[in-house]
Amino acid sequence: MFPNTGKVFAAALLFQFPASSLVFAACTPGPVVVCSGVTLTQVGAGPASDNWQVTVEANAILDTGNTPAISLGDMATIIIGENAVVSNFGINNGGGYGAGANTIEFNNQSTLMIGLGALVAANGPQLFSEAVNFIGDGNVLTNYGTIQGGQSSALYFQNVNTGFGQNIVNNFGTITAGANNEIIGQFGTEGVIFSQQTGAVLNGNLTFGDGNDTLNIYTGSIITGTVDGGGGANTLTLNGLGTDTLSGEFTNFGTLIKQDIGTWTLSGSLGNYDNAHVATPLAASVLAGTLILTGNNTNYLGTMTVGPAGILSGAASNLMPLITDNGLVEFNQLVNEIYPGSITGSGGVQKIGPGILTLNGIHSYQGNTLIAQGALVVGDASNPAAALTGTGSVQVSPNTILSGYGLINGVVVNQGILGAGNSLGNLAGNVIGTLTLGSDLINAGLINLAGQLAIGNVLQVNGNYSTGMVPGALTLATFLNAGGPLANQVTDRLLISGNAADNTRVTVIPYLAAPFMSPLPAASTGISLIQVAGSAAQTSFQLLNNELIIPTSPYRFQLNAYGPDSIYGPADPAQNLVGNPGGYWDYRLQSVYMTPSGPVLPNQPVPDSRFAVAPQVPAYISAPQALFSAEFEDISELHRRLGEIRNTMDENSQDHPEFFVRGFGDHLNYSTSRSFAQYGYNFSSRYSAVQFGTNLVKVKDNRGTLRIGVAGILGDLNYKPVAIDGSTDNSTHTETVSGLLTWQAQSGWYWDFIFGGGRFNEHIDTLSRTWLARLTGNNIDVSLETGYPIALNWHQLILEPELQIVYQQLQFHSQSDINQIGIHWEHPRQGIFRGGLRLLRTEDTTNHFITTYLEGNILQGLGGGRIIQISNIGFDTGKFGTMLQLRGGLSGHLTPRLSIYGDIANQQDVTSYGFHGWSYNGGLRYML
Repeated sequence: MFPNTGKVFAAALLFQFPASSLVFAACTPGPVVVCSGVTLTQVGAGPASDNWQVTVEANAILDTGNTPAISLGDMATIIIGENAVVSNFGINNGGGYGAGANTIEFNNQSTLMIGLGALVAANGPQLFSEAVNFIGDGNVLTNYGTIQGGQSSALYFQNVNTGFGQNIVNNFGTITAGANNEIIGQFGTEGVIFSQQTGAVLNGNLTFGDGNDTLNIYTGSIITGTVDGGGGANTLTLNGLGTDTLSGEFTNFGTLIKQDIGTWTLSGSLGNYDNAHVATPLAASVLAGTLILTGNNTNYLGTMTVGPAGILSGAASNLMPLITDNGLVEFNQLVNEIYPGSITGSGGVQKIGPGILTLNGIHSYQGNTLIAQGALVVGDASNPAAALTGTGSVQVSPNTILSGYGLINGVVVNQGILGAGNSLGNLAGNVIGTLTLGSDLINAGLINLAGQLAIGNVLQVNGNYSTGMVPGALTLATFLNAGGPLANQVTDRLLISGNAADNTRVTVIPYLAAPFMSPLPAASTGISLIQVAGSAAQTSFQLLNNELIIPTSPYRFQLNAYGPDSIYGPADPAQNLVGNPGGYWDYRLQSVYMTPSGPVLPNQPVPDSRFAVAPQVPAYISAPQALFSAEFEDISELHRRLGEIRNTMDENSQDHPEFFVRGFGDHLNYSTSRSFAQYGYNFSSRYSAVQFGTNLVKVKDNRGTLRIGVAGILGDLNYKPVAIDGSTDNSTHTETVSGLLTWQAQSGWYWDFIFGGGRFNEHIDTLSRTWLARLTGNNIDVSLETGYPIALNWHQLILEPELQIVYQQLQFHSQSDINQIGIHWEHPRQGIFRGGLRLLRTEDTTNHFITTYLEGNILQGLGGGRIIQISNIGFDTGKFGTMLQLRGGLSGHLTPRLSIYGDIANQQDVTSYGFHGWSYNGGLRYML
């Protein structure tokens, strides 16, 4: 605070300046007054000083003690220069108007300009002396400096003389309240226009009187206290080009206006701004720029109008129940909220933020709606009457969601996800429902109607449907029963009252209670997923990959289109849900039936047909016989494994080992024992393998030779079923280890025993997908072979009858493939009998034996044809069959210890099923 006497104050003030700079000079006489240096006398005589012009020059000091510093009448002009000081020390003086010793006072239609750095201060103890007192009306104060109140307010409006217009304050500087902490005081009902400009500071409370006051606040200004509009029809305007927040307490305003292009944030409830002195609630408007609301305005009773250049932004709980939107209303949802209010006007709406906004009211705004972030729900399950009734479009941006149970009247452009009812989780509700689009839908994104707990959501498009420049996508859920009558169908649907253009890929999420037998495809069978009342095309809606393969079922389904130009014929009028029953399109999910020549076309029944299966199913059914054939090639015969062992040149009678290696394989074609209706599949197979082994010659005497050995085989099998259901490429790697026991009697008779086991690893590919499935498991093979040579005594020929019996067993690991089709084999097993005659001749020289032979065999399968469970549906595998085999071979000793051998064979099935083709073999054996 300042000292208590005028003399002490003056002395203290003068001590702030060097003695050489002080110039004591009186102001020039009026009516044109110029004050320079230091002046201690009052300027003007109150009401007697009309039309005066007073200039306090820069850096000048005007201090008058217990009198006003400047006291003028009407139409005065006062200029306080930069860094000048105008002050007094009011104690008990009444001033020129009996209103106290005010520092500056004037009557009507006057102007006061306070320059940058200047100070106007009321320093005395008088309770009714202000720094500036507006005695009358029509005055203008422009402050770039500092106005300091004393014991009273900094400014006071006496309003003694009215009729000259409101007093105006333009504050660019600082105004500090006096001891009462009030910036202004006011008497009467004449209002004030107070503008708090950018950079301006008000230290204290701003309390208006009973007039119609206007407070204009600009971004970048500061008010440290509360703001009270007082009585009357008061207006608060928010202005400026920058960004600011209004966080103080503002009360008793009837009108709130946001102007200019800047951004204002109001952190409190707008209900607090209401004028408690009048019954009319606050009328708020956004004429330009952005107004952000962060307080709770759900119970706000006033009005809100957004102008064409304005933006109103906030979360659902921050916005008022009734909004007239002629610009843009922006919902910024960080969390999920419901907006129960109503938005009208010619403007639009924008949704930002990651949360979900639910609009449960009826909104008639005519502008566009943009979902830029998060999700928008139009009507939850409890409010299906919610609607966007305006004609503006709704834009669903990428990675955003639009859903609900209500009505959207404008064109919807979907680049994100469009749902309905309980689709997309519980976004809008947990019961099925319908979202109605009153106009066109451009679907360049995904329509997802698949619910989580129930099936039956509907997207009703009352206009035309298209996808634009890119194909659209549609996902639905359906209960996969036999379908047929509408009452027997439980499914999500897309219903279009207009035309459909472009192409949409359809994904169906099936719910399957149990396998069923679906009728042949026709206009009245299956399940109706999509209907179009107007024009469309056969290919407007197609399943992804043109087929549906469902979990827990091996069968295939497809989407068949019935309509005016369909190759399948017209749609069934009894199935119509979109109008125009005589000319609409119906896209129906139906079972695929197959004949040996191809799929059955709808409305063309064929008696000898069956369900189509997934492309990988033929591979599952063919796998056992393909593997059995490869394993039989692994076992083969003694002479193919070791070559000729009778005519050995080894004279070593001790135990000694021998090593052998051979490469072998086959190119075979299989004809199945099952009919087409029984899902029998022919296939071709290519097998190649290499075998490494060793034998220990344990006994070698005049009785014969006993070999005990072990061998390992690495093989690669590729087989391709010949299936109208779909083509697959099936590659299998096999690994087998076998124990060997061979007796070669001195008389020529022999027997050979093999016990082997191993594992296999197969992957199944289609043209469109790799690793569709992986089959793994183990195999067991047992073989006993015997033969006895009979000399023919003709050209050194020997005839050797041979018998062999083989047991094979597979143990597949049960699993599910990429389509969640479960596969379970019941341990396929079979036997093979081989009976043959080998005609051979051996040429011997001093160091070599060369044996050539020709062999004929009959191969007979025993048993086999086990059941494979595919999604709990049994399919029989094929049987081995009966084959005749002709083989030619050569075996020779290059050295006493090294033998080489090889053969080639052809076999043909002699019944309607079995293997036919070629096999080959070549190896060497070395005895240590």
